[in-house]
Amino acid sequence: MITHSIEKAKVMGYSAILTLGYPYHYEPYGFRGGKKYGISMPDGKFYTGLLVLPLRENALEGIHGYAEFSEALEAEEADILAFDASFPKKEKKVLPCQQEYEIACAQLDE
Repeated sequence: MITHSIEKAKVMGYSAILTLGYPYHYEPYGFRGGKKYGISMPDGKFYTGLLVLPLRENALEGIHGYAEFSEALEAEEADILAFDASFPKKEKKVLPCQQEYEIACAQLDE
């Protein structure tokens, strides 16, 4: 899925991809921390979970600033509950991997 998304973004003419995730998942595909490119989160800090992949040579040369993620990624609690209700009932759990993800996204890249 990652390689497909990278190729699709290139075909669509994007200069770079920014994502939040585990560095060990994305680094094998060429993603590096935003700090390398001078791209922070809106609070001006560089986190290890903000990963950047330029899609062509020098695509980010002279670029600096912060990542702004789409409001489409934000959801109201009522909308989440309504969506969840469309599936068979399951016990809700917080898995260790979810806590690891939160830590990775909050860890400063120093």
